[in-house]
Amino acid sequence: MTMHWLQRCEICTHPLLIGGLAFLLTGLGLAFGDDIKRSWRSHVQYEFAQTYDPNRSPESDFTAALQYAKASQRQVMVIFGGEWCNWCHIFARYLAEQPAVKRQLTQNFVLVKVYSGEGEPNAQFMQRCGQVIGLPYFCVFDARGNLLASKSSAVFWQGDHYDSERLLRFFRHPVR
Repeated sequence: MTMHWLQRCEICTHPLLIGGLAFLLTGLGLAFGDDIKRSWRSHVQYEFAQTYDPNRSPESDFTAALQYAKASQRQVMVIFGGEWCNWCHIFARYLAEQPAVKRQLTQNFVLVKVYSGEGEPNAQFMQRCGQVIGLPYFCVFDARGNLLASKSSAVFWQGDHYDSERLLRFFRHPVR
């Protein structure tokens, strides 16, 4: 017997089957819901984490990042740099080539890129981190805006490359 494509399959639409599937999916959502939400959030790229834009307001971006950090149970990492900065591009390439390091960074932090450069338009915001020396420069804040750690990327440079283990340790447990 052939069924017309508009006809329903009685087995597939049986109330017990539909109820059982709903129960199963609800159970999976309850069991893994937080992990699924956290995983999704960890890969979201926020507008203020794309480039070092001298025209953006670091205060506004930081305030928005704190809200995201609270909602996703993460910390905020402010990265000072510039599109003109060779070391910033080296770090960006490094992250592109090291998916485990990038994953750890995005899972633990909401990222905010803040322009640093000629005329230092964001000098007042920089004071939150103390003395910013060398770019890119990392400042880690808890979700309430308290500074937890600040470091130059130079401390993670070893020979001719970034030391992945040291970066991973810092991304897992940022300390001053």
